[in-house]
Amino acid sequence: MGSIEIFPKILDSFDKKTISWQRSKLTWGREDIGRGVEWTIDSHQHTAIVHLDGRMSHLRTHIPGTQDHKAPPLKGDIWIVPAGMPYHAQARGEAIGYAEFQFHAPYRIEAQHAIRDEFLFRSIERLCVLSKEQAPLALQLSESIAATIRLHLCQTYRKANSTKAILLSAKAQKLVIDYIESNIAQTLSLEILASLCGRGITTFTAEFKGTFGMTPGQFIIEKRLMLSQSLLRDTELPVGQIAMMSGFGSPSHLSSTFRAKVGCTPKRYRDSY
Repeated sequence: MGSIEIFPKILDSFDKKTISWQRSKLTWGREDIGRGVEWTIDSHQHTAIVHLDGRMSHLRTHIPGTQDHKAPPLKGDIWIVPAGMPYHAQARGEAIGYAEFQFHAPYRIEAQHAIRDEFLFRSIERLCVLSKEQAPLALQLSESIAATIRLHLCQTYRKANSTKAILLSAKAQKLVIDYIESNIAQTLSLEILASLCGRGITTFTAEFKGTFGMTPGQFIIEKRLMLSQSLLRDTELPVGQIAMMSGFGSPSHLSSTFRAKVGCTPKRYRDSY
């Protein structure tokens, strides 16, 4: 099967289109990454990221609980990011085409880096083409393909032995995440997080892990790490102050977490920008 022409020959350095259905959403476009970029995803929905075209000279992707991927992608490479699991990427290259398919599912999904799934790639590629059409038949077909992609993702990438998970409600998720983000510099109590949802600690922890694929403690560490990375990149604040603002409490705690999660010290991370 030949490649489908998705993008016109000439586009601005950044161009994006989004189309939504009942339980899923597709975003696709082109971005100029010649000066280097950082991408993050922190969504309550599962996300499939597809590299559609364009050359990268450098790519590093991080999903908690998995080994970082460090290699430029091939056309059709796919990343699977489970709901609630922060994704972070650093990239450099030329203008690239990409697609992000986000979807709801009552199952835990396995995180994946740079996998090959021809059915998923071609289905999303076709969906990008259909999203430019407004004819009733094209709209019906795109909705049908989106539903098929969602079912394929659930069936193929659902965690082994995973049944329908007991999940936090959307309201409870928002309450907990808003509280964590608003109090990230403070000591965060599991008892308070559970009480926000009207749950005991044991029930809350099980539902939280079923929703986000990690414990509340692991989730908080990832949130603190993402904030500290942003402050290191975008400000000249001292590392000690960043450690306090992001809830690590001390430069040594921030540094040890950086070495374990990012693979370098905060200073080396900042110097790379």
